Amino acid sequence: MLVTHAVPHGVPVRSQLVLDAWIEREASISRHLLRRAVDRVHPRIVFSGHRHQRVTHVLREHVRCEVLDMNGKVGNAVILDLPSLDLTELGRVS
Repeated sequence: MLVTHAVPHGVPVRSQLVLDAWIEREASISRHLLRRAVDRVHPRIVFSGHRHQRVTHVLREHVRCEVLDMNGKVGNAVILDLPSLDLTELGRVS
């Protein structure tokens, strides 16, 4: 398992802000570096939250990414069953 702030490159998240081009480039570099780490470490599940939206995406075989939403929204907290890696989503958690 890997817990990160940023979302690895390849996970389809949308920007919710209008940012300067240089900020987008810097964010893209971080996402690509994180993807390289994921590709080398091969975690079965990656948790991220930076983009404040709930997304589940299979990044590659046996690597699932779970992006959690922001505080106060449904999808911002989950319970992870470690043996199965199944998730139970909780209601709104502040």
